[in-house]
Amino acid sequence: MGEALAASIRSGEGYETDRRIVLPDGSERVLHALSRLVTDPAGRVVKVVGTLMDVTERRRIEGEREAILTHMREGLIVADPAGNFLAMNPAARHLFGYAGASGAGAEACHDLDEFWQTFEMWYLDGRPMPTGERPLARALRGEALSSYEARVQRRDTGATWTGSFGISPVSDRNGRPILGLITVRDVTAQKDMEAALRDAHADLERRVEERTADLIDLSFRDRIFAVPKVPVPDAMA
Repeated sequence: MGEALAASIRSGEGYETDRRIVLPDGSERVLHALSRLVTDPAGRVVKVVGTLMDVTERRRIEGEREAILTHMREGLIVADPAGNFLAMNPAARHLFGYAGASGAGAEACHDLDEFWQTFEMWYLDGRPMPTGERPLARALRGEALSSYEARVQRRDTGATWTGSFGISPVSDRNGRPILGLITVRDVTAQKDMEAALRDAHADLERRVEERTADLIDLSFRDRIFAVPKVPVPDAMA
């Protein structure tokens, strides 16, 4: 930290950094150092005011949270009530076309307005989905939903897929929403398979109906041509 302090004084700015230390018993701790410079009217540094805080447990929790976000198979988006994106994990960035970014907090869209400008959404029946009915908007209103399905298209690339969204608002003690959590997974293959099964079932029903109609027609014709001959009496012969 001595080097950081010296560099801070030379630059005339404070500094903020983490340092890992090893205690005599061999255990490691993480210290967070924060300093501010006090200068005289001429701008010379006359005092350094700072704090040193043990953030070992906080950094451990943050590391575990980062690992969970990174290894989740479902996409996760976290937004505040104003619509600012706080986090988008790797699975979500991959789905929405930001695969080049790295780290659970890497920036993709910055906020909800930018997201609406980048993506279009439809209901599964093809109707456009109003912005107020889209998953993120509903989460920020405090709604909770599961398996909320929609077609998603990125405007600039045309990439289209079907997503199943889970919506979980987070509220404070007074019940006011403070975060919107959105989970999403790609169900395009599943929906394509369901559509193929429906088409196959409809085709099978059509064929059965056609075959049934053919059999009824054949049976009717057989009855017409199978009329027995009526014997002629001898007296009339």
